[in-house]
Amino acid sequence: MQVVLNGQPEEITAGSTVRALLEKLELNPEIVTVTVNERYLDKQALGTCSLAEGDRVEVILFMGGGW
Repeated sequence: MQVVLNGQPEEITAGSTVRALLEKLELNPEIVTVTVNERYLDKQALGTCSLAEGDRVEVILFMGGGW
C-alpha cells in the first residue's frame, strides 16, 4: 500500500498505524509531530490511527539547539 510521506511516495504494510510508520523510519514518536490528511494527531493517537491507501502524512522532527 502507498501513502504520501512528506510529499514523497512511501510503501507501507496495509493496515499500518502511524506509530508503525514511525518505527519503520526509526523516528522517536516523542520528538515528532504528525499530520494525516492535514489533521494533527496527539501522541496517544499514533498507535491507533490506521493509515489508508493515498493518505498524506507529514512528519515534523523537532531539533534542539541554541547559542
